[in-house]
Amino acid sequence: MDVKKYIKILEINVPIHELTYKIIRKAYLKASLKYHPDKNGGNKEKFNDVVESYEFLCKYISGQERFFKQEPENNFDILLEELITKYYPPKNDWTKIFIKTTIKNILNKCENLPYTIFENLEKNRAFEVFSFLKKINDYDIIKKSVMDDIKKIIKEKMKNDNIILLNPTLEDLLNDKIFKLDISSNEYLIPLWHNELYFDYENDIKSDLIVKIVPDIQKNVFIDHNNNIYYKKKINITDLFANEKIIINLFNKKFIINSEKFTITKKTQIFKYENEGILVINDKNYFDNSKRSTIIFELNLVI
Repeated sequence: MDVKKYIKILEINVPIHELTYKIIRKAYLKASLKYHPDKNGGNKEKFNDVVESYEFLCKYISGQERFFKQEPENNFDILLEELITKYYPPKNDWTKIFIKTTIKNILNKCENLPYTIFENLEKNRAFEVFSFLKKINDYDIIKKSVMDDIKKIIKEKMKNDNIILLNPTLEDLLNDKIFKLDISSNEYLIPLWHNELYFDYENDIKSDLIVKIVPDIQKNVFIDHNNNIYYKKKINITDLFANEKIIINLFNKKFIINSEKFTITKKTQIFKYENEGILVINDKNYFDNSKRSTIIFELNLVI
């Protein structure tokens, strides 16, 4: 079995030369939860293939990257907790008990149980859990039909709330855009660098106005919970040798990296620009513009 087959088993979608331990570990955790024997619909044979793939790929990159390798884990609870705490930390901390009961039962019990759990969750927590499930479900850990039904439950919970979803661009965020929202003669100013804002809203039924802000950004860009921007880009090695500097344009911002700062390697090279990113969220002052996040360029040289 060659390296490409192991990559396929873990459903890793990066070229071989871009493999890192972090990518392998994250993929291993997701695939383990998908096929875990303790999970309803699990598959022991495929779970063993996942473990074998993890072991092989870690050994494969050991000559290229120094890292502390964690051993494979058979305990579903531990796998789930690591995936959440390391790679998908929620805005509000989830206790170990919440992870080992609520989240675990949604993922690995019979198909009817998730509906019961979501019906009993408070609406904001239900939306938070649903958002997490969407993020990890690129591995189809939960069937699409189940996700669709859960979504209906959440909509029912929020039927008396006014939920506004805004999808600003990365350019909007970098330019500190403020969106003016008019609802029933009420005007609200929405700073788009926030994630979620709540306002009191008076109508026939007193309810909340919930504004959820989900940026519409390209796949090579990731924004973390501190508003730091991670920007992945491939740099042609020919361009590196032909020019004294590499220029990366991010809308109205121009970042110049001298070619001599690069190392000729297959590894991802990191360049950080502090206080150049999106405004940092201040929950006590929504419009605070005193501090900006960091832009992190993750660059790979290609031929």
